[in-house]
This record gives sequence, structure tokens and C-alpha cells, in this order.
Amino acid sequence: MLFNHATVAFEAGRVDEALTWTRRGTRRARDLGGDWSYYAAELRHLQVTALYMTGDWDGSLAEADLLARVPEMAAHVRADGLLVLVGRGDPAARERVDWARGLIPRLRAHILLDLVTAGSEIDLAAWNGDAQTALDVALAACRRLQQEWDDDHLGVLRLAGTALAPVADAAAAARRDGNSGTTDRWVAAGAELVAIARSAVEVYRRNYGDTMGVEARAWQARVEAEAARVDGTAAPEPWRAAVEAFGFGHVYEQARSRWRLAEALLETGDRAGAGEQAKAAHEVAVRLGAAPLRTALEGLIRRGRLDVAGVRTVDVSAVMTPREAEVLRLLAQGRTNRQIGAELYISEKTASVHVSNILGKLGANGRTEAVAIAAQRGLLA
Repeated sequence: MLFNHATVAFEAGRVDEALTWTRRGTRRARDLGGDWSYYAAELRHLQVTALYMTGDWDGSLAEADLLARVPEMAAHVRADGLLVLVGRGDPAARERVDWARGLIPRLRAHILLDLVTAGSEIDLAAWNGDAQTALDVALAACRRLQQEWDDDHLGVLRLAGTALAPVADAAAAARRDGNSGTTDRWVAAGAELVAIARSAVEVYRRNYGDTMGVEARAWQARVEAEAARVDGTAAPEPWRAAVEAFGFGHVYEQARSRWRLAEALLETGDRAGAGEQAKAAHEVAVRLGAAPLRTALEGLIRRGRLDVAGVRTVDVSAVMTPREAEVLRLLAQGRTNRQIGAELYISEKTASVHVSNILGKLGANGRTEAVAIAAQRGLLA
């Protein structure tokens, strides 16, 4: 009964109410000495997830790691801790992903473990800028879920929505570099993920009507917003929809949607709106200790010269000479030393000297890293 109450409340987006039921259930299970019985484990899984959603990340991680000895069939509860570890950029995330991934071949029917692990692995790759790994993991996990739960595989919405972010980033980078072949490849990859997500919604509606839960609807909104980004469209409205949809109580994902909304608003010239969204998202990232999101937001704030308290913008002239600033701009466009020299009417050797100086000032090991650091510090328009 406690499990049913918790599940109904959670699916309806009443996350605080769901936590009331999960706490009662896990206490009852502990009193009876059955912490890892089936329903007790599922209540704990729901509790870890709900705490994560409400922004109680310390509580979520503590609950996931509460008991040292975890039976394999309840491994998804410990794997749930990945949500916080990945969100915080904790180096321990990689080890836990590897641990969970190692269990899956023996527990092939354990869909929840697969979902949690794949979702975290995708997000980890996304924050590391590894779009290909994020795509590969997402497609493989989506196919497994389609096979195991052919009548209801809405779980692919989160997998696709998360993987679409680095895919859209990769498509945008290829567009900036003028590489049409690479752009087309990433756009096609994005279209495949979007098609999988939309198909899952169609299958669910065919079988169960218009009864999707609020979280599924929120991830559906995220997929559609990312779809526009994959196509190279600066579209604030889909991101507004995602922000609103995650407003049911998913603090972190709403902040991530605000980040992308701020990007879209900045691209369309709405600096005031962009600053407002970036500020709200930044406050959440700081409070949660969500280092990767905070870093991404501060990079956006600096690039856009947005007025957000606590984030200092840097004038490129305070770091680079005027000539180095010009060279840095061309580096960001993927120009070679020869091309830089030709465009600035300097020798290739002189261009190489400027590039070396830029790498030294930024503490970068190579051109790509230098551009990334410069973008993060707001040294690129």
C-alpha cells in the first residue's frame, strides 16, 4: 500500500508527498528487518530519485549509500547515487558507472539498473564533450528498452533528451567550422534520437491514451527543444516549455533548461531575458554544487557579458594584446597558422609565435583546449 501511494504521488508530480510515503515505507521495512525486500528496495529507489529531484542532493546520495551490503537485484538503488555524482562532476562517478555497467550482463532483465546506468553514462559523456559516446550509449539503451518493454518505453525520453544535448553541441561546432559533412552527420544522429522519442510517445498513447506522467511530459518537452537546437534554430519558446514542464519539482533539470533558454534568448538578442534565466539557473547550480552546470553557465554569462551577481566578466584586452585577440578569434574558427597569417598579413612564423603566446597565457596544451578555455572565460564573443 505504501509503495502504491508513493508511486501514484510521484507519477502525478507530487514529489514532496511521494517522499512522505517513501520515508514511511523505508522506516517500516527497517523495523521489520527487510530493507532489501522487493517493495522496500523500490521505495528506497523512489526516495533517492525524489530527493535528487527536489534538490536535496546530500540526502539523495546518503540514502543511496546508506547500506553497505546491497543485493545485486537492488543494485539500481546504489546506482541512483550516480545522479548526484555526475551532476556534481565528482570523479567517483566513473568508478560507479563501471561497477554498475559490470553487473548488467548478469542482470539483463534489470531494466531500472540499465536505465539509471545508461542515463548517467550519457550525461557523464555529455559533460566531457564526448558526443559520440553519449550517442552510442543512448541508442543501445533505447533499443534494449524498446525490446524489453515494447508497450511502454517512455524511459527513452530521458535517454534521448540527455544525449541530444552533446549531439546538438557537436552539430553547432561543425556549423561554425563550415564542415557541412560533419554537420549533416550530427543532424542525422539527432533526428534518429528524436524519432525514437516521438515513437515512444505514440506507442504509449496507442496503448494507454493520454495518461503520460508529468516527468515524461517534461522530458518530451526537452526532446523537442533540443530538436530545434540540433537543426541550428535559436528557438526560445520550446525551452520556455521545458522550463515550465520541469517546474513540477525537478530543480536541476529546470535549471538546465533555463541555461539553454538563456542561450536561445541571447542568440535572439534578448539580453535582459537571457540574464534573468542565467541568474536563476546559476543560483541553483551553486546551491546544488552542480559544478559542470555552473561552469557552463558562467561561460555563457561571460561570453554574453550578462549581468549576473557573483560572476565576473573579463575584458579580453586585460589578458591578450590586440593582435593576440585577433589570432584567438581566428583560432576559434579553426584556422591554421598559415591561414591566420594570410588573413592578418603576417608571416606563418609570426602567427605561430602568437598562438604559442596564447596557449601559454591560457595554460592550454593545444589549440582546441585554448579555444575551450577562452570561451569559458568569456574571451570570445
